[in-house]
Parts: sequence; structure tokens; C-alpha cells
Amino acid sequence: MMKGVIFDVDGTLFDTERLYRDAWMALAPKYGYVANPEYPAAAAGCSGEQAYAVAEAYYPGIDVEDFFNACREQVYSSLAREVPIKPGAREILEYFYERDFLIAIASAGRLSKIQYCLSETGLEKYFRIIVSGTDVKASKPAPDCFLTAARRLGLSPKECYVLEDSKNGVLAAAAAGCATIMVPEEGEKSVKEMREYCIGVYPDLLAVKKALEAGEI
Repeated sequence: MMKGVIFDVDGTLFDTERLYRDAWMALAPKYGYVANPEYPAAAAGCSGEQAYAVAEAYYPGIDVEDFFNACREQVYSSLAREVPIKPGAREILEYFYERDFLIAIASAGRLSKIQYCLSETGLEKYFRIIVSGTDVKASKPAPDCFLTAARRLGLSPKECYVLEDSKNGVLAAAAAGCATIMVPEEGEKSVKEMREYCIGVYPDLLAVKKALEAGEI
């Protein structure tokens, strides 16, 4: 029996992957590189040293710390104007909340940014715990964040749904043993190969809610 649900943040609850993608693409030329359209997807879900390693692989020799600080500044500037919530986020959170699911976040993002987005949108009441990028040693696609979230909820990973948008996130959730649901970003190229790791792939969170109500997942 499913008792918990763990949400990714960027690209799943909030339309922030788009903000990061736009920032990465705009900033690369300023550092003397041709913007690589494959980089944002490769970086999704990564944090810490792993995130730096991915950036260096795509942009050898770049000042990764400065690159990341510039990206963060651009994204945070956008968030200060508006936190873009994904369609269906409120509805699906209310669905789980009304059914007494234990609800968590597992994200590679900074805790302060996660808390800000939740506060600005009024979604903080739904979540029992938050696992951020500094809470685990290995970021996605390693399963650490989802294993930690399930443990802090007092549940087995097999008792938890995970909702994710990225390849790295899906691989991490599947490796943790969670029932993984993918809600991919528009244009996400990994959807076909990720289907085998998921119990369902849906276009948006409202479609996930309908599938849950129909007993499909």
C-alpha cells in the first residue's frame, strides 16, 4: 500500500527548469563558449561537485564557481518577480493531503530557495520534510535523496510515489525502489528510454491526478 509521495522541485512543482535552461544558454557565450543545448538536461538534478563536473565536461576550463553563481543570480532575480508554479501542482498536493499521504520534497536545490518558493506560493503546509542538495553526498542520478526522504518519513521506498521531470531524477527514484512517475519537461529527449523505469509517464500533474483517481497507478 502506498503511504507517501516525494516530489522533485525544479521542473516538477515549479517551472524553474526553464529559468535555469534560459540562464545556462544565455551565460555560456559570455564565458566564451558556444551554448550547448544538451547541457541543461545533463545538469538537471545535480548539485555540488557532481554539478561542477558536468559543467566542466560540457565547457572545459570554465570558471564553474563563477558560472554557477551567475546562473543562480539570474534565476533568483526571476523568482523575486514571480515563482512559476506548474499546472496541477496545488490540485495533486491537495489530493495526497486529503488522503493522509506523507508528503516530502527531494531536490538538489538549495534549502533556502525551496523554502522561498513554497512560501511564496503557499504550498509549504503540505510537506512533512524537505531533503535538499546539502543533505546527501551524492546527487541524482544516485538514489540518496529519495532514500533519505523515505527514511525521514518513516516509510519504505516501495511505499512511496516519486514525481520527477528529468532523466537524472527518474533514474535516482527507480534506483531507490520508489514507484516513479515522470512528468517530463516539454522537449525532454529521454522520455522513451525512461518509460521502463516508471509506472507512468504523463503530460502534466493534472493528468497524474486523474490517473490516481482512476486507479491506473
